[in-house]
Order: sequence, then C-alpha cells, then structure tokens
Amino acid sequence: MKDLATKLSKPKRKFCVGGPIPREGHYVLKDRPEISQIIEKVKEGKYFVVYAARQVGKTSLIQEVVHKLAVDEKYLPLYLTFQGFDHSLSEEVFYRELSKILLSDIRIGLNSKKIEESELSVDECSSHLSFIEFLEELHRQIPYHLCVFIDEFEDIPQDVLDGFLRTLRGIYLRKQRSEV
Repeated sequence: MKDLATKLSKPKRKFCVGGPIPREGHYVLKDRPEISQIIEKVKEGKYFVVYAARQVGKTSLIQEVVHKLAVDEKYLPLYLTFQGFDHSLSEEVFYRELSKILLSDIRIGLNSKKIEESELSVDECSSHLSFIEFLEELHRQIPYHLCVFIDEFEDIPQDVLDGFLRTLRGIYLRKQRSEV
C-alpha cells in the first residue's frame, strides 16, 4: 500500500521554469490559438514577428509550429537560432556559418521526410548577395516550401544585421511581385 501511495504521489509531468519547454514529460499548453494563426500566415506566404517579454514561451511556440508544419507534405520548416553567435563575426564568417547550419538542418529535415538529399549541392555563401543565390539554388533543389523560423535575432552581429534584414525583406518583396 505504501508503494502505491508513493507511486501515485509522484507527478507524471514536471513544471519547466526555463525555455524552451520539452513537450514530453512537462506541462505544455497544447493547441494554443496562436499556432493556427501562425500556420495560416505561413500558408499565405506572409512573414510575421512574435514579440513578447522574456520567458513567456516564444521559442516553445515557434518550435510547436515547426513541429506541426514538419508533418505537412508541402513544407520543410527550419528552426534557426542565432543564440550564442559571436557578436564580432565578420560578414563573410557569419554567412559561411549560416549556410552550414541551414544546409545541415535541411538535410536533417529531408531525411525526416524520407527524401534522399545526396544530390543537394549548394555553394557556401559569404555575403548577403551570395546568400540570395544560396537560397535560390536551394529553392530549385528542394521539393518543399522552405520556411525558416528565426529566434534570438539580437545575437546577430550588429555589422551584419542591417544587410541580413534587408536581404530577407528583398526576398519577400520579390516573392510577392512574382505572385502578382
């Protein structure tokens, strides 16, 4: 009887006080309305920003969206964090590291979708201009809509940030024009 009482008194889940929250074994809000709103934005080809105070679940929210989109046969979602990036990286090193991370994550995503990625061939990039070429080449080779969810923007080196954001905006605007 004592063993049963001890077993029943132990919680099956834990509260997580730091993020991101692992879905297994922890209390997690599932089916938050924001998830379907974000997925709708993605399907409409829109970009969005999640802006909120620290420790409210932004990273966990985005990771849940990535998890849900990963099972959709049209999308290859990637979670990209700049946390821990060296603030003194030059533009060349930043884009070289970024391209390595993206290629690695894309290969993992393709493998999870049971797609052979051995033919994936893209040159590394070293500037915001070559980053555009890098993404265009990936677009030609990947049979999915590539969705990149970026976290921890503040760790992008300041000398690179403006060019990086302008590049993303330029890609988005070109995509909109091509759809008209």
